[in-house]
Amino acid sequence: MPLRVLILAGGDSTRWAGHLGVRKHLIPILGEPLIHRTVRLLHELHVYDVRIVCRVQDQFDYVPPGAQWTLMRTVDREWEQEQESSRHAWSPDGRTLILYGDCYFTAELLAAMVRNLVPDWRVYGRWVGSTLTGKTYGEMWGWLFRPEHHAEIDAARSVAIAAREDGVTKRCLGWEVLRAAYGYDLNVHGQSPPRRFVEWEDATDDFDFPVDWDIWSELNRDLWVAA
Repeated sequence: MPLRVLILAGGDSTRWAGHLGVRKHLIPILGEPLIHRTVRLLHELHVYDVRIVCRVQDQFDYVPPGAQWTLMRTVDREWEQEQESSRHAWSPDGRTLILYGDCYFTAELLAAMVRNLVPDWRVYGRWVGSTLTGKTYGEMWGWLFRPEHHAEIDAARSVAIAAREDGVTKRCLGWEVLRAAYGYDLNVHGQSPPRRFVEWEDATDDFDFPVDWDIWSELNRDLWVAA
């Protein structure tokens, strides 16, 4: 079954605050912008349907040769963007892998996601913090699913959106959708990981704030500084 990869890069990097003089999606790893590196690694795995989901003004910086640009779906509420921005681009006849553009992915994790052919949908992430990266909380790396799973994920997303609209939760992102799919309390992360959650801990991590990069880059200096 063919694979389409959607890399979400619709944020404006407000929390990043111009650290390193670049937006977080363009952090240089051995001179290569972060999001470009992800695309290159996917191409090395023979995945060529790669689409960067971003704003019009970011396409020329974010989309390297060999990738496509997909305009993020415009929504009225910023908190809804993570789930809604790419919904129109989910593959109608193949697998879809949603990745986050501000993440450093190891080649091993990308290979595991690309090569996973199980018939059920999966969410890859780290449930809690990591001594390998210095992050004190869990992170989500990607969603992998097929057309027959769209309705189930859509239903969970609708539950999370309704909860946000009603003020039950302050967020409506990937974690809330995953919890909604399992009937978990949307505001509580302490439950056990659900069956479809694939735990993955290595140097992979997400850079939201400058401190995230500062700690990660010190602990993983050999990955981003030439010898």
